[in-house]
Amino acid sequence: MEVERPSRARQGGKAAAWAAAVVLLFFDGVGEGFGGLVLPDLAVIGYAGYDACAGAGKGSKACDDAIAAVTSTGVTVQMAASILNLLCNPIVGRAADRFGRRPVIILAVLASKISSLSVLFVYYLRWPFYFFYAGSLLQSFVPTGVLFNIWAMDMTDEGDRTTFFGIIAAATILQSAVAPTVGEVVTDPATLLDFMVFFKLIAVLVAIFLLPESKGFSLRAGGVAPETTSDMSYWECCKRLVQDPTSRTVLILVLVSSAVTRGTADVSGQYNKNVFGMTSRLRATFTLIGVASGLFCNLVLLKLMKTRLSTKRQVLISMSAGMVSVFLNLVARSLGPLYVATALGGLTSLLGTFVNVLKVNVAQTSGMPAGAVVGLFESASELMALVGPPFFTAVFLASLKPIFWGQKFPQLIWAVALVMNACVFQLLYMIPAAAYDAWQPPAESSAALTSFPV
Repeated sequence: MEVERPSRARQGGKAAAWAAAVVLLFFDGVGEGFGGLVLPDLAVIGYAGYDACAGAGKGSKACDDAIAAVTSTGVTVQMAASILNLLCNPIVGRAADRFGRRPVIILAVLASKISSLSVLFVYYLRWPFYFFYAGSLLQSFVPTGVLFNIWAMDMTDEGDRTTFFGIIAAATILQSAVAPTVGEVVTDPATLLDFMVFFKLIAVLVAIFLLPESKGFSLRAGGVAPETTSDMSYWECCKRLVQDPTSRTVLILVLVSSAVTRGTADVSGQYNKNVFGMTSRLRATFTLIGVASGLFCNLVLLKLMKTRLSTKRQVLISMSAGMVSVFLNLVARSLGPLYVATALGGLTSLLGTFVNVLKVNVAQTSGMPAGAVVGLFESASELMALVGPPFFTAVFLASLKPIFWGQKFPQLIWAVALVMNACVFQLLYMIPAAAYDAWQPPAESSAALTSFPV
């Protein structure tokens, strides 16, 4: 009986911890969505002094000028935030290694509410909209993504890590649909902001009172934590990460996959509008299909595949579905193939789950400070947030000009995406199967970065 207690305690602690993390991320994301419904109107009002695009103002010069100004400023702020995330991810990761995960997560959650407070001040106190931009930049100094990946690394093992990231992915997909759905019924800005405050307040309370400290969880629950070299410098971490074949391949994978994912997401709406004249009602239909597919794949299909296929085969199947989806977008001349491509999007979304698992697996078995390694991977992803969208936007704009034998070829973005996805598939194939399952090196050699055996 005494032998079973650590396992039972560990499983019970995990269940409660997982629930707290999912509730925190879900409610925080939903609150962010409600704020996003109000921001475009507030931005225009902040620039023009009134809603220049409301009613008869739609399409007017004043509306166009306001949209152009706030879009330009918004893109600049977004780029600045990405740069801050890129620089701060490794620092925040090291802070989580030194001071514990929970204190830094609470700080990050509180910092992320600065922009929410600024929205309230802009709406109720008529503060200039630039206060929202300032709040958005301040929260970028303590990015939350890297912290939750580190927390997930501590609270999962090779047996359930994919399941946990699948649940998080499903929660993310679901949260993205809540605010737009409610926004179809509730249009009053004050009510939407009340919803934002409610959901974000719950997220803060969960972070403070329910989310447990994950650092050392394995030891407290009777497990074994891998050894790390905690005094290693940031540049030494970078050097050793690049020197190891497996971690180097994962790093390149993160760079390429992030570029193509973020780039195509940024221009797909413009492409669909240009080629198919897609309306808001049609976009809502495709969004609903994508949400349903994503939930099914992350909550049901992932479990079914786990019992029948190796993790590496699951990854390659997901990537193959992604390539088929891109190919359908490339050849589609009507909406029919797009429905199939959108349905396949749920299976494709599993790739993000597996890449997150890969990142934390490499961090956990590297022998280096895990927070710093995860931070480096997140910084690589943020770098592609700066490169991917502008690159694909430039390709799309170029394809609209009659430079292809006197014809425009807007499908060029999907041709480029297909080539890049083929590179991603090759990288995924090159990564040893053991890396997907968090192979642990022997204890006596774990202080050094160890390549996964092929």
